[in-house]
Amino acid sequence: MKNKMPTSRPPFPVRLLSGLILCQCLPCAALADEVAEKTLGNVVITATTQPMEAADAPAAVTVIKRQEIDSRNVTRPADALKAVPSLYIGAQADGQINRNAGGTGAVTLRGIPGARTLVLLDGQSLLGANSGAINWRAINVDELERIEVVPGPFSSLYGSGAIGGVINMITKQPDRQEFVARWKRGYGDAAGDDLGIFFRDKMSNGLGLQISASQISREDYANDAVLAPPSTGAAGTAVTGAVPLQTPTGGSTYQVGTKGLSPWRQDNLGARLSFDLDARSRLYAGVSRLEFSESRQPYESWLRDGSNNVVSSGTLGINGQRVVLQESAFVNSQSRQTATRYVAGYDGMLGRERKLKLDLAQIRDDARSQVITSGQPVASGTGRLSLTPSDTTDLLAQISEGLGEKAFLVYGLAVRKAEVAQRQWALWNWNDPTTQSTLNEGYDGRSTTTSLYGQVEWQVTDPLTLYLGGRYDQWRTSGRYFKNTAPTVNASYAERQEAAFSPKVSGVYKLAPALSLRGSIGQSFLAPSNLDLYARSFHGPNTFLNDPNLKPERGTTWEVGSLWQATPDISSGLTYYESRLKDLIILKQLSTFTRQYVNIGEAKVRGIEWTGKAQLMAGLRLDANYSWIDATTVDNDAEPASVGKRLTFVPKNMAYAGLTGKRGAWSSTLDLRYTGKVYGNTDNSDTVQGVPGAYDAYVWANAKLGYQYSKHVRVNLGVTNLTDRKVYQSILMPGRSWNTELVYAM
Repeated sequence: MKNKMPTSRPPFPVRLLSGLILCQCLPCAALADEVAEKTLGNVVITATTQPMEAADAPAAVTVIKRQEIDSRNVTRPADALKAVPSLYIGAQADGQINRNAGGTGAVTLRGIPGARTLVLLDGQSLLGANSGAINWRAINVDELERIEVVPGPFSSLYGSGAIGGVINMITKQPDRQEFVARWKRGYGDAAGDDLGIFFRDKMSNGLGLQISASQISREDYANDAVLAPPSTGAAGTAVTGAVPLQTPTGGSTYQVGTKGLSPWRQDNLGARLSFDLDARSRLYAGVSRLEFSESRQPYESWLRDGSNNVVSSGTLGINGQRVVLQESAFVNSQSRQTATRYVAGYDGMLGRERKLKLDLAQIRDDARSQVITSGQPVASGTGRLSLTPSDTTDLLAQISEGLGEKAFLVYGLAVRKAEVAQRQWALWNWNDPTTQSTLNEGYDGRSTTTSLYGQVEWQVTDPLTLYLGGRYDQWRTSGRYFKNTAPTVNASYAERQEAAFSPKVSGVYKLAPALSLRGSIGQSFLAPSNLDLYARSFHGPNTFLNDPNLKPERGTTWEVGSLWQATPDISSGLTYYESRLKDLIILKQLSTFTRQYVNIGEAKVRGIEWTGKAQLMAGLRLDANYSWIDATTVDNDAEPASVGKRLTFVPKNMAYAGLTGKRGAWSSTLDLRYTGKVYGNTDNSDTVQGVPGAYDAYVWANAKLGYQYSKHVRVNLGVTNLTDRKVYQSILMPGRSWNTELVYAM
């Protein structure tokens, strides 16, 4: 090819060569480092599927590099995302201390709440086949090379779920020799151990090998309060020890104890092979496995009767008020999970000038939980065993090629298949899964999405580059729900299908060598999950009903932004964006304990995002960002009280400042993060802060100090919640916690 691109970006042949290097298609790792550093610098792939410098990307990309992951208190990938602008994670506590924190969940990016931000691992979706939540446990942090966060609508490239943006976790490749062993010990609310080993090597015959193993265990801490609200009627047995509190909505309640601790452990194993067919093409395959389990310790009731006996149930009298308490309120569910992920593919050339990428990924997940029947005794009461095996398969075929001297084309085919079969069994003793008796209910769900997509990168003039893309997705789904207890149900839902076309136009204009402007407008969508469509799920006394007629959610977003490299050591970025969301899926309150998934009318989001980086002096860097987000419900016939109110789990203000220092053998980081108030209720009635169930505004500080003891040995000391703030994100967040870490690397 004779392409001649402007000097602001490397010419296409260099970019293609660098892309192949980044994918480890060349045998020499040292050459890969040299070329990537000289030609691409701070490389990102997710914004366009092709390697480019972050400054040239048509989006406000955040890149979290391996050295940044190592410099912070990171146990699971969600920990590494806390410095990303406009990204809210909530109760996924630093250090992943609580079992519910950073396990399965979703993130809120740029005011788009829930599972509307697509999470990828090496470009393949990690959305679960059941609820669409992300299983953060299944990802071994030691395997990650970097994380790219690309906000904005990206269904034009990635399909369903990319309304708020895309988080792409990119793993290391077996392209060089590396061995890392680490041991971390936590104290306080972070009590537990992290163990891990990671090895990779590249042999002279082109064969690459990678092996990883890790174990994380936590002792848990008292974070889940047991509440008992007063009710009308005559008071019962007089008890003492209750602590009067407000509810998040301003009502009255009593805290009567804490639920039992749930110590947990997760084990991750992984292996990967690659083989260079030639200097530009390779085959690869890999497997990884997760096993997660937890145990239950005795709960703590604060109540005492007149004889100083512990009281945990009955009709009681607290301060002369009637309180009805059930022992089952003192325990959470017990859960176990295994997940196995298989990958295989080809990354290289198709002919002389086309690049071909073939990917096949499969996740087999087996989740189970045991839940006590409300009102039953904890020691031997009846319960329910939920078994939820699921299977997701993703297939991708993508071609990249140059079109003349000024254009570059990416196009491909993607197929995603998600299947789940949940069964709910009765348990004679909820503590023992072998006591299962009758099959009470269950559901089957099957969803398949077939997609065609393409994007043209067009160098209109030397300073102006346009990106024109679109994706056509055809979504098909079918399922059934049955209930064997009265009133019995046996409902089968015939296959139905819907199609979505998601176009996007974006551009980057180099106003000056140090100043670039960008803008984009695009549409995106999210298909309902199998859980929303076909299941009836239970959380304590609450029942969540399905709706097989749910429509996909739709979004339209536009943004404008700039990036200014003021000096070689100082840069600043500014972005303004607006989103319009239609047919959002939410839970409608049908009765006190029953909700149903429904499509609401419309919501709007607008926001401002500022980022700044400065090298203050040799060895000392400052990173900072601020986000303002206005996210409100515009129309909602299902819940009129939510109209004009803020969307749930979206803070209005967020800010971050981080100092990273290095001097000789010493290194250190100090992170300060402010997260504004979020609401858990659609009518924004939960205004009280500092109580169980609330979502507080808070400032959080973390620090880490490292010393390179020798060439291969490093010791670290970390602390989370440095100022020991008491913060609720529904549950109580961990107090000040310490950890020591020993790392051997060569």
